Amino acid sequence: MQQVASANPDSWTGAAAAAARARRGVLVERGTGLGEQLDRAAAAHGEAAGQVASLRSGMGAAVSYARSRDFQITDGGAVVSHATGWSQLDPRRAYWRVQIWTSVQTLVFRINAVDVRFAARLAVLAAKGQLSAWGTGIGDALLSGAQFAGDKIDDGLDWSRDRWEDLGELADDVRDTAGEHLAAFGAGVDRFLDAAGERPRWLEELLDDGQLPSVSEVLATGAYLTGLGGGAVANLVTGEDQRFFDDRTPFVGDPRHVNALDGRRLADPSDLMRDMWDVYSTRDEPGAERPSVQITVIENPGQPPRYIVAIPGTTESIDTWDGWTGHQGGTDWAANLKGVGYGTTSSTQAVMAAIDEVTANHPGGTRPEIVLTGHSQGGIIAANLASDPSFADRYDIGGIMTAGSPIQSAPIPHDVPVINFDNQYDPVPKLDFGGAGGAAQPNVVDVDISNAEGESGLFDWHGQETYDTKIRDIMQPGTSQWLEDESPVHDFDERISRFYPEGSGTIHTYQVEVGRQ
Repeated sequence: MQQVASANPDSWTGAAAAAARARRGVLVERGTGLGEQLDRAAAAHGEAAGQVASLRSGMGAAVSYARSRDFQITDGGAVVSHATGWSQLDPRRAYWRVQIWTSVQTLVFRINAVDVRFAARLAVLAAKGQLSAWGTGIGDALLSGAQFAGDKIDDGLDWSRDRWEDLGELADDVRDTAGEHLAAFGAGVDRFLDAAGERPRWLEELLDDGQLPSVSEVLATGAYLTGLGGGAVANLVTGEDQRFFDDRTPFVGDPRHVNALDGRRLADPSDLMRDMWDVYSTRDEPGAERPSVQITVIENPGQPPRYIVAIPGTTESIDTWDGWTGHQGGTDWAANLKGVGYGTTSSTQAVMAAIDEVTANHPGGTRPEIVLTGHSQGGIIAANLASDPSFADRYDIGGIMTAGSPIQSAPIPHDVPVINFDNQYDPVPKLDFGGAGGAAQPNVVDVDISNAEGESGLFDWHGQETYDTKIRDIMQPGTSQWLEDESPVHDFDERISRFYPEGSGTIHTYQVEVGRQ
């Protein structure tokens, strides 16, 4: 502009020179004004860029915070929970969700504010340029300003409408969320009421026969109902049916003949313990969704078929979500409580149906002879089957062998021989409090096994391998270090000896997947 101002058109004289000087003045003035506007526009751009950078930082922080709380912010600004397992029950999640949603709306407001402020500053600069432009009428400038004002008013109305729509969507979300939470709570309450309306076995015996219940039965019933009530509250908090303590309905698969097991040794209680351990692994076989009960058919020449049943115990870990939320395997920790407190579970009914199906395919005798075995919860199921009058009417129960199982509270018929192996420091079989408070069970023999050097912790004390190793040692007369008196074990072995194959006797092994629907 300085060069233009200092220029001297010497070749022009008179009116032409005056006109050139006037035009030169206008150009200088307009150029100076344009430079100032460019400086202001650059400043506006720089300020907007700084605000956008701050917004990007805020957006990143909001996304990171949401992820840290197991939430996701969608492209549309919705806040979605991705919590699983125990974290769903954290009562702070409702607060976190509102906090994140508020952050999102604040960012949206700031983005719109930056947009409006930047557009307004540029428009003002443009309006000034119009008003000062040479040869442009004031009317054009006013029209442009009016159009700009109208555009901004329209933008403001659009923004306001968008915010009202956001509030409407929030209200819809609140209504839908409240409905989901109440529906989930209702499912939990229905489950609790169904269980509360079901008579436990001990209550039927009390009302029908005046038989007092054992302490363990009453405590287990109370714990199971408490778990169901807590599950209803958990549903209300999470808005989803978590199926806490849900025993569902029984599932029974088709019997599978396992030829590879037909040639195994079956000669004493140590072999029964081996089978009790092996059935745990059936749930890990390809295509399996549940554990299987193993039913062995023993056919000796000239004798009707006899049966030995190995029932799997608890298959879900106590510290996992599946251990308490109605896993289809059917032998979770909630089923332990129901089995002791109510005397039956879905898995108990499924095992009974599996036995009925296999025995129906091997006719012989009107009341098949059977031995029931199981470790931990498998022993509870075995004891509950024997205590079920309908099962005892259909089968001649030749014996029950359990390991690490609290079965003293089950009303097993007194003519059924029962042996329960109890490792010295294993707490699980002691949870029946020795049947305290209930009827005496003289036919149940608890075999107390000494603790081994180096055994420490529940896994060692209660583990299947521990019982398998010690029972195998016990069956070698005179070599065991685990019992002061081994005679009860050998007596039981003698009483069930007819169930072992003899001479040309054969074994047919079937596995049936059992659990919950």
